[in-house]
Amino acid sequence: DKQLKDWNTEEMFNYAKRAPNVKTAVPTPDHFIPLIYAMGAGGNVKKTTTVQSNYVYGGGYSYMVWKFD
Repeated sequence: DKQLKDWNTEEMFNYAKRAPNVKTAVPTPDHFIPLIYAMGAGGNVKKTTTVQSNYVYGGGYSYMVWKFD
């Protein structure tokens, strides 16, 4: 969340080393790469907004919806 808001792509690209449960959250890179495409489609402003954040299935899973301006 913080890395995305700060547009810290260097830390984001190292997600596999930084996240304790990375194999559960991002089992393969194709679960992560679309985020980078969406960030690039937002333009040069590099601003993010959290549209929605939720926990489902009794808190076992979470998801966030982001807007890139």
